[in-house]
Amino acid sequence: MSAEEEVNCPVCGNLIDITIINEHIDNNCSMTITKEPKKLASPVKNDNTTQTTKRKNMLDYWGKPSTEVASPILSKETSKETTISRSKETSDIRPTKQIKTRHTKVNIPLAARVRPKNLDTFVGQKDLIGENGMLRNLILHDKIPSMIFWGPSGTGKTTLARIITKMTQSICKEFSGITHASADIKKAFDEAKNEQKLTGRRTIIFLDEIHRFNKPQQDLFLPYVESGDVTLIGATTENPSFKINSALLSRCKVFTLKKLSPDEIHYILQRAIQDIFQQRKESVESEEAIVQSTSQSSKEHNEVDDDVLRLLAVMSDGDARVALNSLEIALNASCQERRRINKEDIKIVFQKSHLLYDKDGEEHYNIISALHKSMRGSDANASLYWLGRMLIAGEDPLYIARRLIVFASEDVGLADNNALPLVMA
Repeated sequence: MSAEEEVNCPVCGNLIDITIINEHIDNNCSMTITKEPKKLASPVKNDNTTQTTKRKNMLDYWGKPSTEVASPILSKETSKETTISRSKETSDIRPTKQIKTRHTKVNIPLAARVRPKNLDTFVGQKDLIGENGMLRNLILHDKIPSMIFWGPSGTGKTTLARIITKMTQSICKEFSGITHASADIKKAFDEAKNEQKLTGRRTIIFLDEIHRFNKPQQDLFLPYVESGDVTLIGATTENPSFKINSALLSRCKVFTLKKLSPDEIHYILQRAIQDIFQQRKESVESEEAIVQSTSQSSKEHNEVDDDVLRLLAVMSDGDARVALNSLEIALNASCQERRRINKEDIKIVFQKSHLLYDKDGEEHYNIISALHKSMRGSDANASLYWLGRMLIAGEDPLYIARRLIVFASEDVGLADNNALPLVMA
């Protein structure tokens, strides 16, 4: 094919060199015409007929538009009809009503949702943050020293630390001994030192699970805590005397948080009940059908019997987090069956009593010491309680037997010559 061969443009009808026909059409027929256009076989003066002919030529050149995709040449009505016909032919493509998504707060665990935000809503530890508590006065006057919170799980260590960071005017950074490393801490130290020089504001570093840091990692805090560049707040469930460097302990004040009493956990559960049903009410307000189907059942179990909460408070053994999570599981299970929760539901959720115990930790030695003191004081009921608690928690019976042999030989001794043979038997 020669370079001088020309063809009629399907859009404008002009003679265009075949080598540039594609560029000519892409530029809306604006390229230079090489020769005069040939006369059409049947020239028509009507503009509407000319436009129809041009369109026919264009359709012949490009091909007919697909019925599955709305062509830009078609009118709005035709495109709408094509789209509707396609949705009818395809079974899984249907016009659906837009549904509003619920707030993700419902998916947050109950223990995290009802976490106190200030000292007035914090429950427990009255000796520290009560009306005349020393720690409360330090917080209110913004005189926070470097300190370590030591106590069992679910007593409010992390919650209290976060409340302190919110109430102070310092810059607060939160870290975890499980997920963060030395590089993260060093970066925070540099930023704290610069902030101190530029603005004069101090930085509070809250390190949760501080016992997870080894000795060299803990030594990183020594010069910065000593100089006051940072204020350290640590939280741990282990005895600081065993897990924290003595040099760091001398620069920090250790506050011991006690297990919550059953009455305190009962109050926390009552407050959590209100939050649960408030969330359920908000989650169904946007859907009238769901509201109608659950309005009657919600009235039937919008309260929990007080004796059920009391049992839950006792079985939680001073751990508010365990109590709240167990309550949430029981309520979710009963909601599916449209009934109120009872004591059997609580027992099924626990499977066994939640007893604070560890194999080689602080609680291990506390309970065996309590057993010794109970036997030394001739308190049979207390001795049986601590013995049963260790066995239920999973303690090795041989360990208990060896400790009883020690007790019979050292504590009882010659006072009863039959004690040691009895234990050996």
